Amino acid sequence: MYVFIEENMMRIHRHLRLFNFCCAVITILLFYMFSTDETLKQLKKTAGIFGNIASIMGGMALFYYVLREAFVKLKKRNIISNQIGGVIKNAIVILRVGHPVFGLLMLYFMVLHIALMILRGIDYNTSIFIFGMISAGVFVSMCFLGFSMKKQLLYRKYHRILAAFLVLSYWGHIFIKVNL
Repeated sequence: MYVFIEENMMRIHRHLRLFNFCCAVITILLFYMFSTDETLKQLKKTAGIFGNIASIMGGMALFYYVLREAFVKLKKRNIISNQIGGVIKNAIVILRVGHPVFGLLMLYFMVLHIALMILRGIDYNTSIFIFGMISAGVFVSMCFLGFSMKKQLLYRKYHRILAAFLVLSYWGHIFIKVNL
């Protein structure tokens, strides 16, 4: 099972530009489809669903680093058995290959979320909007660093630091609800 998932993720990973193009086209089609027939209440609900999917994709991308760091620390302390270690290693390989795929999917679902919320007519004087735009800006910066990482390994450090800022700004977007 792991081999099947890994092979398919590697296939997508090898053709990341084509995947990116397909995601862009699908995003435009979804935006057109949902922006024409929805009432404002349905539009908010649909945009919220896209935002939730974006956060799930972000969680999957982040889970790779969390699982890998936890595995390394537990392995050093000899807490993990070889059998469980093998299962975790397979999961780490799949998540490593899937990390850029999850990141791209998060980007496009986030773009849909933002576009539909703006189309709906959101209130720009709220903490939800401000933290949401901060999250979007941090994530776009992370994407540029992620794509440039092969050329410059130093970017990995900044990519991880921005991931922490993204989590904090996302929590602000979700949990802090103040009108300014």
